[in-house]
Amino acid sequence: MKVKVVSFCTAGPYAEEAKKLRESCDKFGLDCIAVEYTREYLPTWKDAVCLKPDHMFECLILWDNYDYILWTDADSFFVKKPDFDKFKGCDVAWHKFKRTRNHEEEFLTGTMLLRPCEEVISFARAWGGRTREFYHTDTPEQRSLKVVWPDFADKLKFMDLGPDMVYIHDDFKSIYPKVDPVIIHTQASRKYRRE
Repeated sequence: MKVKVVSFCTAGPYAEEAKKLRESCDKFGLDCIAVEYTREYLPTWKDAVCLKPDHMFECLILWDNYDYILWTDADSFFVKKPDFDKFKGCDVAWHKFKRTRNHEEEFLTGTMLLRPCEEVISFARAWGGRTREFYHTDTPEQRSLKVVWPDFADKLKFMDLGPDMVYIHDDFKSIYPKVDPVIIHTQASRKYRRE
């Protein structure tokens, strides 16, 4: 299966994180492109987060000769080669996460798998179109995804990506003690975030 790993970062500390992502992709023979934007273009963390859906939309068009686009945040890296074959036939995949029984379900966007096709491109366009509405929330792109998804849930085949593909290094060990990670997210924004 032909998969393009895509990401972006801003200059500075995030560019160093993206370097680790690229190196891990090289190690496992994964085709990766991580674009670097200037701080002037993306001055805050929220500006960067709000760009994610639009960036994925552009990648779906640009890399339409691939079977899938795998978005992963610039502050993540691979610790093993993913088994992409298990996602064959799906249109979109991300991890639906509940921290506890009492927490609201989250749609984690740190790693997402998208199939380049007309319907998924429409979905990404709609998602990007709603994200700025949630700029002043803690997770704009997750909130907009939850709002947009019901309009596409009957049209697109969804698969849960699983916690191993979006393994948050300081949270998931206690939440998912038996999960063997494929992609580790370091959550660098906790150190470097500028609102």
